[in-house]
Amino acid sequence: MTCDECPWRTDVATGRFPPERYESLASTSRQGLGPIFACHKTTEGDGEHACVGWLLVDGPENLSVRIASMSGEVDLAALRSRGPLFDSFGAMAEANGVSAGTVDDLGVRSDRRKRAESD
Repeated sequence: MTCDECPWRTDVATGRFPPERYESLASTSRQGLGPIFACHKTTEGDGEHACVGWLLVDGPENLSVRIASMSGEVDLAALRSRGPLFDSFGAMAEANGVSAGTVDDLGVRSDRRKRAESD
């Protein structure tokens, strides 16, 4: 379940983290094998676990998450959010002050979930 302060939720106040933080985390939301978007309530380098909001929106694009799902380590179907989520990392980053041009330069989509729902 997403937490009450999850940056992926659209009903949570933006600006808790600076735009540069989102820019540095963009690699977590590119398709392929990459790092996970860790929960902000975990300590970096010390038992980090994936953010549920990220798992719900961009996690299925990450090969490590797909492998964990196939092996039963992660049950994506069991995950839930306590509120509405941004459609993509790009949309979340833009809401937190990253310019649309920078989002494009980072190689992340702004419309992933909407595109997936329309396919």
